[in-house]
Amino acid sequence: MLYKKTFFLVFLVAIVFSGCFLFSETTSGNPGEQTSHIVNGINFNMRFAPASAFPTGRDDSGSATVDHNFLIAETQVTYELWYEVRMWAEENGYTFANKGREGSHGDTGQVPSGRKNEPVTEINWYDSIVWCNAISEMLGYDPVYTIDGEVLRDSEELTDQDPHEDVVAEDRNGFRLPTSMEWELAARYRGSDSSHGAIEHPGESGKYWTPGYYVSGAKDNAEEAIKAAAWYRENSDIDGSGRKTQDVGQKPEEGNGLGVFDMSGNVFEWCFCVHWWFESSRVVRGGCWHSSPCGKGFVLVGVDDYALPSLIRDNNGVRLVRTHF
Repeated sequence: MLYKKTFFLVFLVAIVFSGCFLFSETTSGNPGEQTSHIVNGINFNMRFAPASAFPTGRDDSGSATVDHNFLIAETQVTYELWYEVRMWAEENGYTFANKGREGSHGDTGQVPSGRKNEPVTEINWYDSIVWCNAISEMLGYDPVYTIDGEVLRDSEELTDQDPHEDVVAEDRNGFRLPTSMEWELAARYRGSDSSHGAIEHPGESGKYWTPGYYVSGAKDNAEEAIKAAAWYRENSDIDGSGRKTQDVGQKPEEGNGLGVFDMSGNVFEWCFCVHWWFESSRVVRGGCWHSSPCGKGFVLVGVDDYALPSLIRDNNGVRLVRTHF
């Protein structure tokens, strides 16, 4: 099962000579170190996130440990990347219940257009894990998600009335959804940067974390700092035409402590975990283009939300993770 191995340094360079895609990877295990992948000319990057203990919750009263290193995508999956992988997948035995939408206000299932760099939306949890398997297979990795011992390739195969807990995350090197705690670690990580209210965890001296009531990458919890770090209710209408998703990779300007963007705002991100309170649901993290830091404050790094796995809406998207073996 996932997360039970000893993790060590890997150097991997692989090229798939199909005329349409390739990938390469080099990681030495430095926090925030970048790796790159290319799918049909579309580049997406990932950042190294180190195993660690860290504070959790809005008030930082909890504690968690992620006991393995992992790679997390710099940005939410764009519609353009989603579309290219889906086209390949549907020609290679995969089926999706939902085709994906170009951001919050674009077309559904169509050839990418001017909104292609906005995050894909209107995909449910089942679509997300099947798509993770598809991009894994497409790039030569081992698909992670199985059911009854078989690689899951059909998001119509399961519904909320079926035992979706039977979906297993195998200990494989493919792309997958983050766990809720992997997500929170990556959203909070500051490393040696003790500025702007960063806090230490008792078990990790000299390592600092964004407080739970901040947004990821913000200098503080003042309104201007939040606007600089996240797309949310108060700033997602940039041209007077209404609130909506924005192109990925813009906020914070240089990413958060790991160089990761949009972990607060733009779209909620599906996590693999069952929600701790609503066990028929899955965790979503990060808030979205119409969330507010007031009230429940879903854009805050210490706050989670939940959704039924079959839910499709214009504020749910996905971010890729890989275990670092």
